[in-house]
Amino acid sequence: MTSRPEVSPATLVLPPAYCGGIGRYALMMRHARTVVDTSRQYDKRFKHPHRCIIADTRGPLQLTVPVAKPERHHGTRWADIQVSLHGRWWEVHRTAVASAYGRTPFYEFISDGFNAIWRSFSARECNLSLMDLDAAIEAEICRQLGIPAPIYSDRIPESGTIAPAAAETDSITAPPYWQVRQADLGFLSGMSILDLIFSLGPEAQLYLAAL
Repeated sequence: MTSRPEVSPATLVLPPAYCGGIGRYALMMRHARTVVDTSRQYDKRFKHPHRCIIADTRGPLQLTVPVAKPERHHGTRWADIQVSLHGRWWEVHRTAVASAYGRTPFYEFISDGFNAIWRSFSARECNLSLMDLDAAIEAEICRQLGIPAPIYSDRIPESGTIAPAAAETDSITAPPYWQVRQADLGFLSGMSILDLIFSLGPEAQLYLAAL
């Protein structure tokens, strides 16, 4: 059984993220309940809800989920943003992750859940809420890490723990861990939680608990 750090009974409130950074999940592991605030004002400069970075064969690779341009920016929330089907991005992400981590010992045991989410887009004829996508991906990430999945909601508890901004959360000091191409590329910091999960498998839980 994985040894977990002391868990706070307070509610952790986080901004939305697509395959967020390691610091995000270290915080979630330390709270009994997490709420992702979908009521936040949409800002196209804030990329975390639809972008992440993985360790590809040549180094860091940015994966982006294209989003449909909102009819208006004033008053638009992240909950209102739709995923675009442009460029069959889901196949790009699935293929990129397979290329980056397909040779890790854990890939075949971990990949099915993520691939099922990405493959589900091949049959879609209309847009999907970006928050629905983020919630589905994050639920699978949390399942792999053995922690409760967050609640995506536009109703934030009156009393709770407000986390740092996503960029600050991702900057939480994370010591080096084994990466599949570390001998060639050196250790790549600032990667998505996907890198930790596919690199360490079940030991990702122990790594987070030790942060």
